[in-house]
Amino acid sequence: MTESLNYLLLGNLHVVSMSHWHGGLPPKTRMLLALLLTAGPKGVSTRRIVAGLWGDDFPLSAPQMIRTHVMRLRSMLGPHGAVHRTRGGYRIEAARSELDSAAFEDLLDAARTAGAAGAPARAAGLLRRAIGLWRGDTALADVREVLELEAEAVRLEELRLYAEELLADCLLVQGRTDEVLPGLLALCVRHPLRERLQARLMLALAAAGRRAEAGQVYLRSRAALREQAGLEPSAQLSRVHRSLLGGDAWESAMGFVSPLPASHPVDTSRY
Repeated sequence: MTESLNYLLLGNLHVVSMSHWHGGLPPKTRMLLALLLTAGPKGVSTRRIVAGLWGDDFPLSAPQMIRTHVMRLRSMLGPHGAVHRTRGGYRIEAARSELDSAAFEDLLDAARTAGAAGAPARAAGLLRRAIGLWRGDTALADVREVLELEAEAVRLEELRLYAEELLADCLLVQGRTDEVLPGLLALCVRHPLRERLQARLMLALAAAGRRAEAGQVYLRSRAALREQAGLEPSAQLSRVHRSLLGGDAWESAMGFVSPLPASHPVDTSRY
């Protein structure tokens, strides 16, 4: 019986089995593994592998060097994670259930469904499980010099922020402001231009009776948008601010921040 593998992309790239933490791969072998894992069953063409590993300045021996990297992967992964030659490149045997990035997206999808069905407590639990899969804030952290992998990492990190926003919504609609505030405060410091996070922080502060601080969040966000992006606050953020300034109940302002929208950017086609 072969030992199953788990591929961890939500942080540095690692391969884990029941008995081993597989590490120490040469950088380009690790890049090749990441390309294969993010491509899914369709595989990666040799041309894309060459472009990813060497860019335009590739050696004439690149095809042979790729074969060497494939041999290293086969030796490390064994039959369960076999790397196969295709007509134009290579593919890896990796089930969706073996990728932490896929597990994250599945939990996010289940949370959206639960929230849309009127179960914010269940949605919050699923979102916490999803966010808990991350090892730090950066996906594919040690292979991002490959342009294609950088794009995938950015996509996953955007989904993580989306999950954080949904979690805030779920906690806010349940009145659990003490739980939501610490995470929102930290996220808003790291993402001063992300207006959806700033709006949620304003609502959470208002719900906690801290309306003056909520107003300060708006002023800081407006200043950051003007100075760093040359933009004015969005209509949504401005409406939340006006609602709170007018003394409206924070529950009415929540209507401007739609909890758990009916659609989201999760893309499962790659697995």
